[in-house]
Amino acid sequence: MSSKKIQQQDNNIDSQLINTISTAVNLGSFIETLCSSRSKTSVDSIFKCIVPVPITITDYSSRIGRYMNCDSSSFVIASIYAERVFKKHPEYFCPLSAHKLMCSLILISIKFNEDIYYSNSYCSEVFGVGTEELNQMELKLIHLLNYELFVNFEEFEKKKLILNSLVKSNDTEKNKSLNEVKNTQNNMTVQILEKEIEEEIQDKQYKEQEEEQE
Repeated sequence: MSSKKIQQQDNNIDSQLINTISTAVNLGSFIETLCSSRSKTSVDSIFKCIVPVPITITDYSSRIGRYMNCDSSSFVIASIYAERVFKKHPEYFCPLSAHKLMCSLILISIKFNEDIYYSNSYCSEVFGVGTEELNQMELKLIHLLNYELFVNFEEFEKKKLILNSLVKSNDTEKNKSLNEVKNTQNNMTVQILEKEIEEEIQDKQYKEQEEEQE
């Protein structure tokens, strides 16, 4: 494969990943806004942490966007689920529940809307929670949604526009995460090129040895 084709593929992957992470970060901010509005009226639940999570919602959502290998549409649908739960059960939302609500919403969205997805054991490592706890949060959230997981096209497009138009106060943090992705992809390109060069050298040496034997 030529270096030009590799670069084109790398740019496509890079663009898709950046879009996914950007949408994930916007989802995180949307959920954080909902949770902040209910800081004094929440109830104790499986989603509520005992102490504040040491990672910001921006970094947390960026991590999920990077490692879950899902389409950005899953984050849009997760925001729709978040709004549905908030309208029916706002008491579950508070600053201490933002992270667990977010990972649970994303898990359900991915499972319902994508053909291929990771196991809960893998997801628990990405989310930073135990597998059993994640299983329980998933079941609880589906119950809170009353099993209403279908999203029509109009609802999806409307929420997508709203989510993508969010003005972020944490653009610096987001850009930092996206730059890390770019650097990772560039390193992958270099490694692929180095491997191809090494294989070409080995092939050449092998052919020279064959010629000498003849």
